[in-house]
Amino acid sequence: MRLISTGKIYRAIYNIILPFGILILLSSCGQNKKEDKIATEKVATPADILTEKIKSEPNNPELYFQRSKWNLSMKKTALAELDIRKAMSLDSTKSDYYLLLADICFAGFRIPDAETAFRKAASLDPSNIEAFLKLAELNLYMKKYEEAISNANEALRIDKRRGKAYFIKGFVYKFPISRHVWSRSPHIMMPSFSLETCLPHTTTLSPCSITTVR
Repeated sequence: MRLISTGKIYRAIYNIILPFGILILLSSCGQNKKEDKIATEKVATPADILTEKIKSEPNNPELYFQRSKWNLSMKKTALAELDIRKAMSLDSTKSDYYLLLADICFAGFRIPDAETAFRKAASLDPSNIEAFLKLAELNLYMKKYEEAISNANEALRIDKRRGKAYFIKGFVYKFPISRHVWSRSPHIMMPSFSLETCLPHTTTLSPCSITTVR
């Protein structure tokens, strides 16, 4: 029997393994290129999508409004204000536009501007409960207690079950300096808290029974 030389054995193994090695190498390179492409591709944000829409509809105020909300959520207040003012220049009748402007101003600690915008939002739409609630909160922040109660009552006029309005009024009554507001305004509805109806484990004040002071 002829013995096969060691060199021929190695050469045969080499010829078998080489093609598989090349295939694995090519596959690995292709995968790396694909991963590099994915890594370098920019993920479109909602602002990018809205910007593209604005290019085709430059006079649509709602697109600027939506982009302004996104910018505010990302704490880009300067861009948010530019967008909302553009929206207002195209349509100055929308209460929600002024409501967003007020939020932007408040985020920048421009309290008087925020108050003006909240008032405008409420005047444009007397059924906009968020305008009255946020204005009441701002009144409370500014220690304008009578106005805080008045705006909270306006919110309750729209929705008597809105717990936030009761919370604001209760907070006003908490301060000794503001208690004269209740005595000087006998027509104001005072919340009467009941352990049976106000659950202590809730984070938002539950609607409670109401008595009217005459």
